Amino acid sequence: MNPDAAGWKLALGYVAWLFAAIAIALILALLVGSIASLLGVDAQSIAHRRVVEIAGVLAFVGLASAPFVLRYRINRADKEQQG
Repeated sequence: MNPDAAGWKLALGYVAWLFAAIAIALILALLVGSIASLLGVDAQSIAHRRVVEIAGVLAFVGLASAPFVLRYRINRADKEQQG
């Protein structure tokens, strides 16, 4: 396989992963907001909006960094097994 083609496939795969991460983060943020509403936070308040925003950002950052963290851990485990 052409090295340039492999790079493009990797980049496009990561872009697709970012779109999926956005969707998952939005769903998780709405779920956290619903749980906050059940616990008594007014759904129209600024506190509720902040909870949803922070949950969404944290979920997105965690999901967006997951491929890099997993690659690092897998490479480290392989090196430990080899020597």
